[in-house]
Amino acid sequence: MKLLHSFLLIILGCLASCTDMYDPLLWKSGSFTLEFVDSPENASLRSDSTLEHVIPASVFEVGANETYIVAKQRPRRNRSIINYFYINTREFPKTGRFNPSHYVVGPLTETEFTKKSEELQLPAFSYSIAQVKGNG
Repeated sequence: MKLLHSFLLIILGCLASCTDMYDPLLWKSGSFTLEFVDSPENASLRSDSTLEHVIPASVFEVGANETYIVAKQRPRRNRSIINYFYINTREFPKTGRFNPSHYVVGPLTETEFTKKSEELQLPAFSYSIAQVKGNG
């Protein structure tokens, strides 16, 4: 009986430590999160106000200020491309049924994004997933 009790304590300890190691939440700003299901390389931007991805995988850099969220993404089908996005968080619905893509600007090229960034004073990218930054 004592052996069984020790075995169960070891198993419970392992399970508890495994759940601590797996945290799919990488970044958070307000109701927006950068999360993944199977690996950080497949992270997507989500919002508490919708079940859908706001920006699908593979998002690898994000930033935020009081008004905007910015994101860089490498599409799964073509990792040589970098797409840029921004969201005006003040216009993004908090509840109800809506299509998140109506509130996301992008994908933009780097040149288009730089122009909008200067015009709107978009925030800098403040969080990066190093594994996805490179082409591969």
